[in-house]
Amino acid sequence: MAHPRLVARVAASRARRGASGVQNARPARSGIGVGPGRPAGQRPPRNPQGPQTPSYTPPAPVGSPWDAQAEREAGESQTSYGDQLAMLQGNWQAREDWYGLGATNNPYSQASLLQRRHEVEQRGVLTGSGNQLYAGSTVNARAATDRRYSVDREALEAQFAAESSQHEREQEALQHARGAEGGRIKEGAIGREEEREPPPAPLGPGKPSGGGGKKGGKAGKKGPGVGGNKPARRRKR
Repeated sequence: MAHPRLVARVAASRARRGASGVQNARPARSGIGVGPGRPAGQRPPRNPQGPQTPSYTPPAPVGSPWDAQAEREAGESQTSYGDQLAMLQGNWQAREDWYGLGATNNPYSQASLLQRRHEVEQRGVLTGSGNQLYAGSTVNARAATDRRYSVDREALEAQFAAESSQHEREQEALQHARGAEGGRIKEGAIGREEEREPPPAPLGPGKPSGGGGKKGGKAGKKGPGVGGNKPARRRKR
């Protein structure tokens, strides 16, 4: 039979536990989406200014290493390229004016001189024909002047086309040289950045894992209290 004092202490302990459980219990919520201090069935007022975007600035993309020397070399390369390109275009503009086959109308160009010479020859034929304006000799003379003008014009156009192709090749060569110079400047900046970076520290010898040793391997093969692949023995009845 239990001692009466021990029975009384157990009963008092159970009473204290029941009281504390009742006090710490949280009251059940009356409804979903109803917070304290707000009547049920009403939504909070919306923000009249609209949704506020967070003031977050994404990080700038990490580019290739660049330093003051590379910046200076890039500026000098750009200036040199601009000067060479302006000189190349200026020379070609002068050649176009000399030929007179482009959009510009130069009265002293080769095309204008050919045109004026052809007109002078035509007037000379007509003036020298006299009363034989429609004679065969006059017609043949005018046709000869037309053929000379056509041959000279075709030769001038062929020469202009050859120089135009040469101008395009010079522009492409200048652009390729600029690209090669930019690659050289970038490689130099990368090389200087690699020289400034310290060499990576050597890693120490790694420790074998728990299952790599002899004991671990044996423990992995046989579990506690379990034999190998031997079948369990049957008990004799």
